[in-house]
Amino acid sequence: MHFYVTRHGKAHPESPSGLDEDRALRGRGERQAAYLGERLKDSDHTPTIVYSSGLLRAEQTADIVAKILGVERAMEPVLGLGHRASDVVEVLELIRRKDEDARVMLVGHNPQLESLVSILVQGPTAPPHRMRTGTCVVMKARGSSSERDTGLIGAARLVEVLRYPD
Repeated sequence: MHFYVTRHGKAHPESPSGLDEDRALRGRGERQAAYLGERLKDSDHTPTIVYSSGLLRAEQTADIVAKILGVERAMEPVLGLGHRASDVVEVLELIRRKDEDARVMLVGHNPQLESLVSILVQGPTAPPHRMRTGTCVVMKARGSSSERDTGLIGAARLVEVLRYPD
C-alpha cells in the first residue's frame, strides 16, 4: 500500500468570512499543488484516489492534484482539524483491508499530518516529522493485513518527500 501524506498548499492568512476553514490557496499554493500532481503523474505508483479535509485550502489542493492525475477526489472528515493522527491510521487500516495495493493520497493539516508520518514510519513515540505547506511525503507500507500483521503503525517506509522548489 502506498500513502501520499500531503499538507495543503500555501493559503491566505485571512478569509473574507473571517473563518479559518474558508482560507483559500494563494497563487503559490496552487503552484505547489500543480507541481505535486505533475510529479506524481509520471511516477511508478500514482495515487488512485485523493482524500481531503473539508477545509477550503485542503479541498483546493486536492482538486488540483486529482484533476492532474485524473483520479477521484473525496472528503474524509478525520482529516479535518481536531482529529488525532490515530483516527487517520484507523481509516487507512480499513482501506488496506479492502485493498492491500491501494495508493491513497491524504490532504490535510498540521499538526495531525506531522504526527501521522512519524507514527506510520517510526511508531507512536516518534517526534513529529516536519511538514511545510505544499509538502507530500510518499510512503509504502510493509507487510500485509494478515492475522499476524501488527498494523500500519511503524510499518511504513519513507520513499520520497516532494515539495515545490522555493
